Amino acid sequence: MTLTFHEPCIVPFRSSGILVTLLSASCSTDLEINAPYKETTVVYALFNMSEDTHYVKINRAFQGEGNALDYAQISDSSEYGAEDIELAEVVRISNGVEVASFPLQPITVTGREPGTFYGPEQRLYYFVGTPQTLPIINTTVYLDPASEYKVRLRVKGQDISASTVVVNDFTIAQNDFNLDNEVNLMAPTGGGYGQYEFNWTSRTHGKRYVVRWRVRYDEVRGQDTIPKEVMQDLGSKVALNSSQPETMALILPGATFYSTLASRIPVDASVDKRIFKGLDFLVTVASDEFHTYLNLTQPISGIIEDRPSYTNVDGGLGIVASRYTKSVIGKRLNPNSFIELATGAETGQLNFCFGTIPGSVYSCN
Repeated sequence: MTLTFHEPCIVPFRSSGILVTLLSASCSTDLEINAPYKETTVVYALFNMSEDTHYVKINRAFQGEGNALDYAQISDSSEYGAEDIELAEVVRISNGVEVASFPLQPITVTGREPGTFYGPEQRLYYFVGTPQTLPIINTTVYLDPASEYKVRLRVKGQDISASTVVVNDFTIAQNDFNLDNEVNLMAPTGGGYGQYEFNWTSRTHGKRYVVRWRVRYDEVRGQDTIPKEVMQDLGSKVALNSSQPETMALILPGATFYSTLASRIPVDASVDKRIFKGLDFLVTVASDEFHTYLNLTQPISGIIEDRPSYTNVDGGLGIVASRYTKSVIGKRLNPNSFIELATGAETGQLNFCFGTIPGSVYSCN
């Protein structure tokens, strides 16, 4: 794109994040906005060993005359043609040796919500992992936590690659993992709110641990029962060294728990009852690469606008990293904590009852 200015002209430009305006009595009349186009492949993949199918997004950066937002809505601006991608595979590397390869297969997925980029259809590439059982936790995983996984591409003759380790399983403290141990959010002496501490120990390749809590309940109106939930962030912890185990904990204050439910669940006279189904804790873990990427792409909150870009893709842009999720589903509140939910100042008008205490005044029967 070429813009033509008439003398005298005012030319704005950005230097070190500051918009500067130069006034000149005489200047060039042509200003090239677009640099010469360079083919750039953009790759995104987040592998999770607990998932059987793993997806890789392969796009290209685009440039053209006119509004970039208009180009973003056109799939051909971002997606390669089938003939452009000459090689697409993921290889498993153990102790520096390639021991298995998985061809990436194209798939068109639907349901992408409207936004800056095209939708609702988009093309991804996928492979199915190899199931194996982790003996410590006796569960099936589909990536080897002791291996690296490398995305290897050749696009229009250009080689692109990126590797990631696999975030391993980690240990949640037994008291918090065991569903028979109830959650107490009230002070032990009966003098108001207390707090609940959620504990875990980090494991190999886990850098950032993000914890959320969720209350599940059934909302009953006459003959209609609708499952509902409230999800809330508890906080996050970052391991000092992702190769060494580290004890971690986050606190759920009782006051925060009840006030959150009060603000998220409306008082509604048409609701006959809300049946408490359980309190869950969900932990999502990011690898070192993903943690770094998240840090550098989070919103800027200070006066410094410039920050370094980050990619671990050789020959392109993007991020190939790993994450893992582990959950505790169905924790119960202890009697005092549930009485507060059913009758307390914050949530007493929400009509909560508890379905697993037959004969109790707070039973849903």
